[in-house]
Amino acid sequence: MEKFIPYEKLSKKEKRKRDAAKRGTWGKINPVTRKPRSSKAYNRAKAQNWKKGLPDSVLFLCFYRIFSSWQSQGSFSTWGWLYSSASRQPMAL
Repeated sequence: MEKFIPYEKLSKKEKRKRDAAKRGTWGKINPVTRKPRSSKAYNRAKAQNWKKGLPDSVLFLCFYRIFSSWQSQGSFSTWGWLYSSASRQPMAL
């Protein structure tokens, strides 16, 4: 029969052994506290999500037509690219 020794008088090594024996597992429960993400916080993935709806070719064609019309007219004014110089009718994009 082992002699009773108070916990405070045990060696560090022996205390660790006893503590480890008492300790159990959480099983399938995860004790980490979680909280929902703030909807006001900036989310880079969500900010760039609008690009996923468009095919790459449509986006490229829109920019190509705009820049090619600027170059052909030689004007870089704010609304100059929208109107053709001859008829002042809006150009078909």
